[in-house]
Amino acid sequence: MCSWRQFTLLLFIPCLSAAAVVDTQSTGESLTGDRTLVSEEGKFELGFFCPAGDSNYYVGIWYREIPGRTVIWVMNRDRPVAGPSSSELTVAQDGNLVLLLLKRNQRKETIWSSSSSTRTCNDEAAEAVLLDTGNPVLRCRKVGNSPAITWQSFDHPTDTLMPGAWIGLNKSTGEYQALRSWRTATDPSTGLYMDRVDPHGSGQYAFMWNVLG
Repeated sequence: MCSWRQFTLLLFIPCLSAAAVVDTQSTGESLTGDRTLVSEEGKFELGFFCPAGDSNYYVGIWYREIPGRTVIWVMNRDRPVAGPSSSELTVAQDGNLVLLLLKRNQRKETIWSSSSSTRTCNDEAAEAVLLDTGNPVLRCRKVGNSPAITWQSFDHPTDTLMPGAWIGLNKSTGEYQALRSWRTATDPSTGLYMDRVDPHGSGQYAFMWNVLG
């Protein structure tokens, strides 16, 4: 029979787990280890993951309520890290979202950066928020106004086109967005196939061999 102390512990565990669920990361805060961001309604989760049969780790987004891990976006698909305990995802002081590798000499190497140059937050603090659309956005937090978005993953899809995301030519940056397959079912690095809008102006989607894969 459980003692009263054991019974009390079982009651408090769900409360502690629920309190740890957050959807926002502020400037200077780090996401590392098994910590994750969870969208407000619990639909999506962002964090480190390791594909089956692989020893590499990636930062990705997956459906939280679907059994098994269905990944919809991978941040560092071509630059994996050795483990989540030696890496951190943080909102830097310059307002960018960055993935850092922690080295033994206490130096940090940038593995990935949002490299947002379209808008700065000036005196407003930047924050990263995982929305219930599956879109993580980087925005300037303002008081009394709608936050200004400086970067979002929907402008940089990997292999999945979510509702609200897009592919095609970004006229502001000159970058051409396309869907690119995983290398294999368990390797999210850039694969051999690409889905893009026909560059000749027909408006049709073109399924192509990815010569850069």
